[in-house]
Amino acid sequence: MSLVGGLAMYMGATNKRYKSSTSPYGRKVRFLNENGYDMGLKNARRYFKKGQILTVNEIAVDDFSSTVEFVEYPEKWFNTVMFADVKETNKKKNKKAIPEQKQEVFIYEQLPFVYNTLIKDSNAELISTQSNHRDGRIYTVIYRGLTAIVILDDGSKGIARCNPKDKYSKQTGYDIAFYRAQIKSIEKELDKLCGRRFRN
Repeated sequence: MSLVGGLAMYMGATNKRYKSSTSPYGRKVRFLNENGYDMGLKNARRYFKKGQILTVNEIAVDDFSSTVEFVEYPEKWFNTVMFADVKETNKKKNKKAIPEQKQEVFIYEQLPFVYNTLIKDSNAELISTQSNHRDGRIYTVIYRGLTAIVILDDGSKGIARCNPKDKYSKQTGYDIAFYRAQIKSIEKELDKLCGRRFRN
């Protein structure tokens, strides 16, 4: 399937879309029931049947592999090699085609800072103080419809989608997406420290 318009997740591509500024939202693809890693293909078969038509919500384009999220299955991501674009025919276009959702993209920059920690014994007596330096970071925040997406500088991504029946809060969406991205980032660091895939 085409990756054009997907979010560029590879190094140095923050806040960009791959080869086009137009979101891939609403495009149709077909499940091939082949390609990709065995585990990923097995997982996809839990949701799709061969030839099933799906609607693209978002595509994440990375250096080694790219993933796609579908409108029908929010917050679940699948390897793009398992799908193929559904080509348009000369037939009359569907009047109920999914409209493009308004999208806002912001760049957040946290500046480096120093914070002090007081170290006390079990009797609350001060033993020493410790100064800690926190590096700055730049990350991307995307709002699209009822969905908030946070992409950290290490590629970790968090997504929050408001239930249409609930009252929408932009701040709550940001908070949830940001914490989910942080959790994924922390898991990456644990993977490095443990020397193996971190499991809960």
